[in-house]
Amino acid sequence: MDAVTFTFRNRDLVPGPPSTLGGWESWDVVAVLNRLAAEGVPREKMLLVGTSQGAGVALLALEQVEQDGKGPLGGALLESPYEDLVAAAKNHLRGTLGRAEWLLRPGEHLALARAGHLAHFKPMGVSPKEASKKIQTPIALLTGDADDVTPLQGVKRISVYHPDLTIVLGAHHLEAGSMVAGGWKAWAWPRLGKWGFKSSGPEGM
Repeated sequence: MDAVTFTFRNRDLVPGPPSTLGGWESWDVVAVLNRLAAEGVPREKMLLVGTSQGAGVALLALEQVEQDGKGPLGGALLESPYEDLVAAAKNHLRGTLGRAEWLLRPGEHLALARAGHLAHFKPMGVSPKEASKKIQTPIALLTGDADDVTPLQGVKRISVYHPDLTIVLGAHHLEAGSMVAGGWKAWAWPRLGKWGFKSSGPEGM
């Protein structure tokens, strides 16, 4: 199985624009998917796997790539996607601003608007939850009930449209994959089989 991997923009001192939590990154994914299609890879053989920001970006990219009417991808395995950029900003800042946090909250929207202006995108429009309403690609969601980075309630709101959701009790952010019964491979394998991906089994992944 061939794979293309992504990290978020400006990570590890790589020069370039900073991460926009999907504002631009989703189009990077769309470009790769379109390139694969141009090289003859059928969409039903394409699988997206993402965690945290990557899971949210995958949802945005799926909604965008399906707009051409050429059908869904084979599937997506997503752990702890964020609900939208506004919620992500609040979750990352929660508890970091001291006693005056409630006074500073209104400034979040101003900061987001300023960031969008500098990076040439609309932060309020970056919403994996809204994107998920239109996606036809089969999606499996995995998260922990103790995740305070991408909280369970946000993932549940995405699962309204894609109800294959596994919640791992006691798992914090990005711990669900290692704590789920049997491990991540055992969780993923039956879904891949259902979606038509062939392999020798979890040990062959």
